[in-house]
Amino acid sequence: LALLQRAAEDAEADPLAIIVFFVIYVVLVFLAAKYYLGKRDAAYSIPLEVEAKPEDFQAFRAGVFECHQRPDICLWSLCCPWVRWGDNLWTMGLFKSFWLPMTLYFVLVSFEAVGVLIFLALICALYRQELRKKFGMARKGGITYLEDFCLYFWCSCCMVAQEARHVEEAVRADHPAVVRKAGAAGAGAEP
Repeated sequence: LALLQRAAEDAEADPLAIIVFFVIYVVLVFLAAKYYLGKRDAAYSIPLEVEAKPEDFQAFRAGVFECHQRPDICLWSLCCPWVRWGDNLWTMGLFKSFWLPMTLYFVLVSFEAVGVLIFLALICALYRQELRKKFGMARKGGITYLEDFCLYFWCSCCMVAQEARHVEEAVRADHPAVVRKAGAAGAGAEP
């Protein structure tokens, strides 16, 4: 959307061209999300290399800056973080639909204004706290709110990737906190 903003700032920009570009961009985003959902179950059905128990998920299983270890998750988190974030929250039952959190993240990040990005980081940090609660993590509340907010503000793609790895491994380990397992019905369906 930075190209869209630059085009809008250009005094000679054609308003119709801006609208067409924006519509094409939104369509591509939603097509990418639909593609991701079609491939989602394949990633979630790969067995874990090491058996994991529910207590193994009481801390994030990967570090914030270890996103490079899973290139597939890293790519989605970097290029389409709204898709991975939406799936993380939907899979854990924090939203009844994949599309609502995905669209919320996409719309907020599209504004690229500091105030809006602060608001986005705040929302993401609050939902990360919900993930911490669902997994029974010892580190929740208190200072972790500030940590999560700061990390989401400065490196949201790394945070989304860390959560995605954790949620994906929880699905693969059949963790009891997971609401939507691999093979779940459509992205708007109830479990």
